[in-house]
Amino acid sequence: MKTIERSDLDQILAIGSTDHVFLSVFLGTSPQEKNKRETGIFLKKKIRQFEKFYAGQPARLAEFKRNADRLRRWLDEDLADDTRGVAVFSSVDRGVFRTFELADRLPNRFVVGNSPAVGPLAQIVEALPPHCIVLVDQKHGRILSGYLWRVLEEKELREDVPAKIKVGGWSQMRFQRHHHDKVTHFLKDLAEELTEFVAKECPDDVVLLGQERILAEFVRLLPVSIQRKVILTDQMGMTTTGADVVRRLRPLIEAELARSVEGLLGRLEDQIRHDRLAVGGLEETLGCLQEGRVETLVVSRDLSRRGLRCTGCGWLFATTDKPACDWCSGALEGVDLSEQMVEMTEKHRTPIEFVQVADGDFMSYMDGVGAFLKY
Repeated sequence: MKTIERSDLDQILAIGSTDHVFLSVFLGTSPQEKNKRETGIFLKKKIRQFEKFYAGQPARLAEFKRNADRLRRWLDEDLADDTRGVAVFSSVDRGVFRTFELADRLPNRFVVGNSPAVGPLAQIVEALPPHCIVLVDQKHGRILSGYLWRVLEEKELREDVPAKIKVGGWSQMRFQRHHHDKVTHFLKDLAEELTEFVAKECPDDVVLLGQERILAEFVRLLPVSIQRKVILTDQMGMTTTGADVVRRLRPLIEAELARSVEGLLGRLEDQIRHDRLAVGGLEETLGCLQEGRVETLVVSRDLSRRGLRCTGCGWLFATTDKPACDWCSGALEGVDLSEQMVEMTEKHRTPIEFVQVADGDFMSYMDGVGAFLKY
């Protein structure tokens, strides 16, 4: 099963605009019969809709049908049974057909244009960061790389630490020192392995699992840069399977990430109120984004806004009512502004935070979008 990595998002972004029909399709494909039926109905309706849309353009209609047929064939023949969500990018005449299968359902979305729609893909990559999980006791260590609630890689370390026994007098003291030295040596080795692992895999966060006393000693041996990445410590048996580790940690990690987002929104609101390197609102944020001033973009998951793009200089406008470009007097075309903002942010590797916004929340008054600024 091919899951999504950041490099995949970069490759999709690199495709850019094309003169050919381009399908970006996101589907919930849960094995439950009811969900499969709903997705099938959605897909049929969308394909019929665009067949009517291209009815007066024979060449475009034929190209659209080639893409739709390729999509249906893949769903019928190649989709894994346990897949709950898929993202498909298809421009058959340009030689593009990329598929991604997920363990979580996606909202159904069917986008037809001349370039890939990366918004839903970016939400997956940004909202579920890679994380590193470490299970540790006195003589065992396991380092797991987790992404999209799956274990992608695992490394195990063992140390021949002698079992504790009861002896008397000076022998007991010597044995205790020897035992403690062996444990400390093992934890130092594990800390070095973890440091190398984090440098290689670049996880956004680290979770530590084990007995409180061992974890406290282990944390002291970690570089400060890794200590800052630790978002959660808890107890778990060393023999727990990787899949069970991720399954049991999922609600805890999701709760911790939610608290992190809540803190981020509080900081954004405070900086906007005090006019300290932050903006809120669609027009203000869009302007700063295009000027290269955005340090971190904060955007609602449900943001959907139409706007205009200059066909000459490419400048974006947060309006649908403008005769010509303010900068070069070029012609304007309608675009999905939220999609354009996400695409621009990802291309420039600007950090982006997707948040869930409810009616009455601070972000809802800011059109669902804001940003921390560089200057």
